[in-house]
Amino acid sequence: MRKLLWLIPLVVVCQVQGQSSVWKVTRGDAILYLGGTCHVLRKSDLPLPKEYHLAFEASAEIALETDFEELQNPQTQLKLMQAGNYPPGETLEKNLSPPTLKKLKAAVEKAGLPFAVLNTQKPSMVMLMMSMVELRRLGVSEKGVDFILYERAKKEQKQLHGLESVQAQIDALTALGMQNPDDLIEHTLKDMSRMGVLMEGIIKAWREGDRKTLYETFILDMKKEYPHFHKKLFVDRNRRWMPHFEKFLGTKEVEFVLVGVGHVVGEDGVIKLLEKAGCKVEQVVAKKDDKQ
Repeated sequence: MRKLLWLIPLVVVCQVQGQSSVWKVTRGDAILYLGGTCHVLRKSDLPLPKEYHLAFEASAEIALETDFEELQNPQTQLKLMQAGNYPPGETLEKNLSPPTLKKLKAAVEKAGLPFAVLNTQKPSMVMLMMSMVELRRLGVSEKGVDFILYERAKKEQKQLHGLESVQAQIDALTALGMQNPDDLIEHTLKDMSRMGVLMEGIIKAWREGDRKTLYETFILDMKKEYPHFHKKLFVDRNRRWMPHFEKFLGTKEVEFVLVGVGHVVGEDGVIKLLEKAGCKVEQVVAKKDDKQ
């Protein structure tokens, strides 16, 4: 993200307004900023904390999890839909245990969705659809942090990077739960039943940069109950992203890297990986009189 605006004093020790899920990463003379994001927000969660805009202005380049322009391409959406369908002859009914199938059908009926449509979709796509229905019911309909800053970067013509290809994201998503479909559906239904409480806790912890609460709310249950999902969604991808961080730390430009806040926290999170790579990681805190 951009020019030499990293001269702005982002980290202060007085007149603190609050903390944030933005961190300044340094190694030698190299600087980058790391922002934990929520991919969807409520209207009440806006505007974004000041620290995101300060880090954006201090950076010459922006890095997102993937190429958002390609992600919005209708052809990409078609690829996702096709990859998210079971092959002919395969269905959820054939792959879920009777108890899990019964729970899913009850949840689908309650959500007002046609089970016949979901029945041909892979578990991960069902997970996404069911979760989005519940999030919309809770008023979560706004663009997330990464998309807001992506649009600003496009407008201001900042250079954009993706940490992984869109195809890699599609492959990872559609493969999720294929070996353990009952686990993924059970996990989804469990989260749906408490999504309002989870959302409140996650948003509060995200705004405050509370890594402990974010880990306990967002990651811990998954890691304990569904370690294979945790590994595929977070551990493996975090490690695959590290060469990009090394590349950014080898340039004179300052980058602002935006990843889902679940990727930032915990022993397998990006912050710990950066610290193990010899980086100093400091939480960014805006002063009270810093502009939004």
